[in-house]
Amino acid sequence: LPVASCKATNNQVQKAFSYLSNSQRPVIVVGSQAMMDRSQVEAVVSALQTLGLPVFLAGMARGCLGSNSDLHMRHGRSKALKQADVVLLLGVSCDFRMQYGMVFSSKTTLVSVNQDSHELYLNRRPTLPIHSSVPDFLVRLASVWSAKNIDSVGLTTSRKDWQLRLREACNKREEEIQQQATSSVTSTVSTKQHLCNPIAICQLFDQHLSDESILVCDGGDFVGTAAYTVRPRGALSWLDPGPFGTLGVGAGFALGAKLVCPNKDVWIIWGDGSCGFSLMEVDTFVRHRVPVKAMVGNDACWTQISRDQTSIFKSEVACNLDFSRYDHVAEALGGKGFLVTSNAEMETALLQSQHESDKPVLINVLIGKTNFRDGSISV
Repeated sequence: LPVASCKATNNQVQKAFSYLSNSQRPVIVVGSQAMMDRSQVEAVVSALQTLGLPVFLAGMARGCLGSNSDLHMRHGRSKALKQADVVLLLGVSCDFRMQYGMVFSSKTTLVSVNQDSHELYLNRRPTLPIHSSVPDFLVRLASVWSAKNIDSVGLTTSRKDWQLRLREACNKREEEIQQQATSSVTSTVSTKQHLCNPIAICQLFDQHLSDESILVCDGGDFVGTAAYTVRPRGALSWLDPGPFGTLGVGAGFALGAKLVCPNKDVWIIWGDGSCGFSLMEVDTFVRHRVPVKAMVGNDACWTQISRDQTSIFKSEVACNLDFSRYDHVAEALGGKGFLVTSNAEMETALLQSQHESDKPVLINVLIGKTNFRDGSISV
């Protein structure tokens, strides 16, 4: 269906071009609005590549530059935004994810493009507010950039140095994550089962992920871990509950994605709390022969809530769950279930799931707790 939208003026596009073309430390942050018009997705990606500036991706924009783009910076966003001299927000509001606008330096030139006039001015007034469709603006900006950009050698060198610094910071964070993937885990619920490191599990999952995959992420802490470690393979390959954290959308999103894209591998990445909202949809998958696959990060806890609740209120009330056999539920409904308690079992489950083409698969991974996401906002 066509999406009603407004458009930036030519003067606004020219002003944005002027700010960016004269910047030494530019950063672009792309949000879900960039993906709202399916017919414009390829043009959006091409425009970002034309600009050639460092990009952070959020929401449904994750994956739009592929899994190994030189422009895409996966880590260090807050520090980069604090140091940037010009920031271009594309469909991204200054809510809690942007620290309510406080993530930017007071000296930062902020160019914000948003289709929602309220979100455009939320918490911080941009230097250049542009009420516009993101795809339309971005394509026009890239056209001007391609036609007029005559950077001085000095500015070009400064931007290259800046991009190199951001890439080095990303690589350093990747090394830290790799070290954390081998760390020991804990649990607030007693069990005799061996518990996996959630970072290591997500890394294994990423290694086995096909290029023709769609990821439907429905959870809190485990999905947060996946966002750091699993690389969406292309545009429109990442769906999640959005900034309001509307848990339970996973199975419905996956059902729709698989019906629209039957030749894609559709995976749900579930937290154990969130899977309880829509786990019974495995019955729907079976009855209608929709072979969706799912991975449950089962740490027997509402961990996204627990992290802050226990540190602020000194209470775990209503946070702990159990290491429930969600794989048994999938089996009972006619699907294929796997219980995973080690990295080796995860490898086996992922390999075997590739051969299940006519029924849904659920991999129930028992994971422990790490300090990987301590301090994440939830309450």
